[in-house]
Amino acid sequence: MGICITYKGKLNDPARVSELIAEVQSWCGELGWPCQEVTEPIEGIALRWGSRKQKLVHTTLRGIWAQPPGTETLVFSFDDRGRLVRYLELPHELLRGKVCQEETYYLAGEIWVKTSGQVEEHIAIVDMLRKLKKKYITNLKVADEANYWETSSRRELTHHHRLMDMALSFFENPEVMRGLLGLDDDATIKRIEKNVRLPVNPNRAARPARTVN
Repeated sequence: MGICITYKGKLNDPARVSELIAEVQSWCGELGWPCQEVTEPIEGIALRWGSRKQKLVHTTLRGIWAQPPGTETLVFSFDDRGRLVRYLELPHELLRGKVCQEETYYLAGEIWVKTSGQVEEHIAIVDMLRKLKKKYITNLKVADEANYWETSSRRELTHHHRLMDMALSFFENPEVMRGLLGLDDDATIKRIEKNVRLPVNPNRAARPARTVN
């Protein structure tokens, strides 16, 4: 539960990934965001949400992760074909059969960052995505749940974040939930709270977002 920005695309020229990394590092320095260059070899089996097909994968991700204050980690990682991707390690206890014999990943063809409650950081992330689209990833597609990508409206963005803060505060207060839902059973309220805090997208549940030091 929260406000997310989701993005996907492919580098115009995969050979320019180092240039992109250096530029993002520079932007993060101006913003005061910690960041870390990432090189991650991926070998094993990749699965996609909603598909039973398994794909052997052997690639190396290159990119950069940044940590805007109060948000999830902002990820720009590219495979050897220049595609924005993220491979999330799946726990073996969730898997069955032969797939357990290999390192197994969930292949996220879309990358997300949750920005709930952080208006300024949301704006800065969208600005960064716009710069990347203009210079490196012209086919970049962005879905912004607060509509700032489409409208550039600070007023609308602030309104979305305030509404989300209010919604989250309801679930953090058992008395409010009891009044809203007409519940008088503490056990039921606790079950609702637990379920609401679970990520609704299974690729978020696979492995928590890392924090860059």
